[in-house]
Amino acid sequence: MEQTTNSAKAKQELFSVPKGYFNNLTPAVMQKIDAQNEPKALPKRKFLLLRPVYMVAASVLVAIGGLAVYMDVFNNGPSPATPSMPTSAATNIAGTYKDAVADYAMMDNEDIYVHYSEI
Repeated sequence: MEQTTNSAKAKQELFSVPKGYFNNLTPAVMQKIDAQNEPKALPKRKFLLLRPVYMVAASVLVAIGGLAVYMDVFNNGPSPATPSMPTSAATNIAGTYKDAVADYAMMDNEDIYVHYSEI
């Protein structure tokens, strides 16, 4: 009989709480909540101190990227849209153009009028 009474009592009281636990529970929980809700000023201040460093780093990266695009660093060969011209043909065209400019520069006024009248 004693065993059944003890086993029935043990089943009803599976967990026990120390005396006076609930008397101090509410203030302890409220104190922990207040401690967690306090704002932390250090991360914001750290960001503000490092903000100029971040701005300089971003400016340097933008400048390097701009120079790379301007100098066409990433393009290793001629693009398919612009066909390359043989060097002899390019020299010939440039030489012809220079000859035409030199001939025009050596003309007198009369030669210029004759030249434009023929056109």
